[in-house]
Amino acid sequence: MHIYSQEKLPKWAVGVGGSIVSFTEKVAPNVADKNQLQIPNLDISVTFSSGISINAGVSFSVAETIFKNEFHYSSYNTSVRYNFKKYEEKITPYVGLGASLIADPGIVPGSRMSYTGDLMGGAIFWVAPRLGINTEIVYKHSPGSFENMKSHGKFSLGLVYSFKKREPNQYFFERRKGWMVCGL
Repeated sequence: MHIYSQEKLPKWAVGVGGSIVSFTEKVAPNVADKNQLQIPNLDISVTFSSGISINAGVSFSVAETIFKNEFHYSSYNTSVRYNFKKYEEKITPYVGLGASLIADPGIVPGSRMSYTGDLMGGAIFWVAPRLGINTEIVYKHSPGSFENMKSHGKFSLGLVYSFKKREPNQYFFERRKGWMVCGL
């Protein structure tokens, strides 16, 4: 029988946000659009006491009627991240490695699903006991064998909800004598 304290238990979180997928000038003519707006991005993660987290997510665009993308872009992502600071800190910077499956964009005849190897960095700014703002930059490397998808960058911004409540001194903004102040 194993008994774990609260600090040893994994910490679960979910996130929702948006992103911009960006192709270089050199690659953009091959994929029909330099920038793609993705709303929503949905993800779930579990962080262990060692600072390692495992993440899974999906990003696609349901707002294509508002923001016209030249082609359809959906990705299914998984990653392992290392958090440089403890889970209880106000700002949690991280780096990670992952992989993605990217759906057939539908603009190249005979195109099919492709995959990428992902390298990422980001930070979560905890603004309330359970709420954070996540910023992330991802480089998605696509093997040269795929004609329908090229290597590209992804820039994300979103909200994170932690199922573990934080103490008042563990988030970015704090109330002090009626004022909301930045708690770096």
